[in-house]
Amino acid sequence: MSNDSQKDNKAETNSDSEIAKNDQSNAVSQPKRLRRFLFWTILLFTTLPPVVLSVWLNSKGIHLNSVSGLHFEHGLSAKKISVSINDTKLEFNNLSLQRRRDRTSGDVSYHIVATKTKLVLPPAATSMLKENNVQLNYIHFWDADFKFTHFKTPFRFSAHARKVTASALHTNSVSGWPNAIQILEDVNVDFNSDPDIALSGTVKHGVITLFFPDYNPSPHYRLPFNDGDFSIAWKQDSTPLKINIGSLVPEWETLYSILEKQIITKMAFAIDFHDPIDSMVLTTDKFHIEEPKYLPQFVERADINNKGYHLGQTIANLAQLPMHKFKVKSFTYGDLILDAKVVLETPRTNTDGKTEQKKHKKKTDKKLVTQKQIDRKKAIDRAKQQAKDLNITEEARTKAKFIVRGKALAPNPYDLDVTVRHLTKIDAWVNTQLTRSDGNNLYCESKILFKQPLPTYFNCNANFKDTKEFTDRLGLTELPNAKINGPLRFWAKQTSAPLDAPKNKSMLLNNKLATAYYNVGFELPESFEIALNKYALPAGLFKKFNGEHADQNKNKQLADVKMISDGRIEFNVNFYDKLLRVNLKNDSKKISFVNKKTQSAINLNFKDLSCLYPNLQCHINAEIEAKADKIYPMPNSLIKNFNFRTNMVATWANNLLVAKMANNNISMDNVDVQSIPGFQKSQSKNVNFQLDSLVGLYTQNKQGTVGTFTITNQQKQRHH
Repeated sequence: MSNDSQKDNKAETNSDSEIAKNDQSNAVSQPKRLRRFLFWTILLFTTLPPVVLSVWLNSKGIHLNSVSGLHFEHGLSAKKISVSINDTKLEFNNLSLQRRRDRTSGDVSYHIVATKTKLVLPPAATSMLKENNVQLNYIHFWDADFKFTHFKTPFRFSAHARKVTASALHTNSVSGWPNAIQILEDVNVDFNSDPDIALSGTVKHGVITLFFPDYNPSPHYRLPFNDGDFSIAWKQDSTPLKINIGSLVPEWETLYSILEKQIITKMAFAIDFHDPIDSMVLTTDKFHIEEPKYLPQFVERADINNKGYHLGQTIANLAQLPMHKFKVKSFTYGDLILDAKVVLETPRTNTDGKTEQKKHKKKTDKKLVTQKQIDRKKAIDRAKQQAKDLNITEEARTKAKFIVRGKALAPNPYDLDVTVRHLTKIDAWVNTQLTRSDGNNLYCESKILFKQPLPTYFNCNANFKDTKEFTDRLGLTELPNAKINGPLRFWAKQTSAPLDAPKNKSMLLNNKLATAYYNVGFELPESFEIALNKYALPAGLFKKFNGEHADQNKNKQLADVKMISDGRIEFNVNFYDKLLRVNLKNDSKKISFVNKKTQSAINLNFKDLSCLYPNLQCHINAEIEAKADKIYPMPNSLIKNFNFRTNMVATWANNLLVAKMANNNISMDNVDVQSIPGFQKSQSKNVNFQLDSLVGLYTQNKQGTVGTFTITNQQKQRHH
């Protein structure tokens, strides 16, 4: 073989070897490229969509906070995703994104469906709640469907949820105090960010749990409801909230369960949180509730055993509601107020700080149709003249008013008519009328300051055939009651503190009455019957002694008297240092008490009368004349035409009456004392004698049912 051939073979061999090496190298590199291609493809498909989605959402004002479990089976879905829209955070669980086209309109909408959605309010809303001592723990939407028509600003969306739950807590709550759970079912919500963030929606039914965020601990009050709608907007200068509810059924435990069912219907509530008092409006068709059994500690419960006072406190509380407007077509509060129309409009403040004044139209005489209207007109005219007589000036009134018209004090209720006209934001003029078909009626006028519990002026004209019902409703069951044949009048006018009273001390201290200073007057029929009740006196002297029925005679009481006077009496009434002081204002006042059964009478000419309460203590300085047709001082004795006159200074305290009597004169037409040995056949006629000084002691047991009276002669008697 030639050298050239060998070279060619060698070159060929070398060439084949290189080809074999190249083929082996290509066989190794191809799997690596495939793996690299697959790696970058998977990486691209797993990271690019979230990145693109995040960029696209950001361009629409939606910020993607986090995402997990993202996949594309049957559309875009994720196990959990969190986004922020205008500082409102939404966290979705088991989310799916769906594109739907309306078959009728052809409009395209995008739906985010999630089994659970957590909503976190924007900082502005959270701060507003925190300022009111409320911490919102969560808002959860269950089986929610969020609908978007576009993904660009201004941002809008609507949502439907099977259920919405929220938990609120006092920011100052004690450990372990339960959250106030709110439940809304079948909810539709619309969100709008143009021009301001706003939420509105409807709720088919649910449960609201109310509490007092400023007070801790606070009871919770459950209010199941039906057919509600709401709207709230966070504007630059206002935060208006509106709520309408078809019906509410309060489920709080009540004191007496008087009503078959508590219910509130067609309630509409509106408020601007930037100006709550001047903007708050609450209207309802029916508002039938009872007092809850449990109240927060800051609420002092009214005297529930005293219906009259409780009614007054209820009306006063309604008149002071922190609202611009409160209107109820049918208001019922237990058995105090029944089916009443209630309207409250409080004064608005003008830019100059003054309240709006009522515009006085030219008065025209209204035609009075019913007897009730005629009686009311007469009562108003009489009260105006009485106020004028006491130098009470009539003042301009604002446009604000408070009206209650219905029935009160069941059973056998009265027709109630209350009108409050504000003079300013701090005081008002009140007219109250109670009437009933049996002739009982009451008409009162008063001027009140909202910061104090008692009026500055109070004037009442009444016609009550029997005051027992009236005193019973006031809880004063043990007081004497009168059968009246004519009108009654009571008035009170606030005065300055007396010299011995503390100066510059407010009427209320720690929500308790601390001071009160009044001139008080009564106008009465010149004569009427009085049942003494607890204050009945022993009638032993007027009953003939019967040994067989000695115990019965001992227990008999002088229970009824007739009072005769000039029909007018006035007192200075002052309360301070926890004592009520009542002093007769007149220098002299004559009052007589007559008992027909015993044919006896006592005539009193008071020079001084003053009392302290509680633990009743009284001081009396009076000229007294006592008369009796017959008295029986001892067994088998009789005195006819007994007459006793004295000047008495007496003190009553601790069930003991100590009476010092001077210039005593006793006269008797006939004295028969057969029970005294040696006087069995003796009779005295025309007996008259004087005693310079006597001391009388009357003691009564703690039950007030039995008393004894003894008289001691301090000086030698003079016979005539």
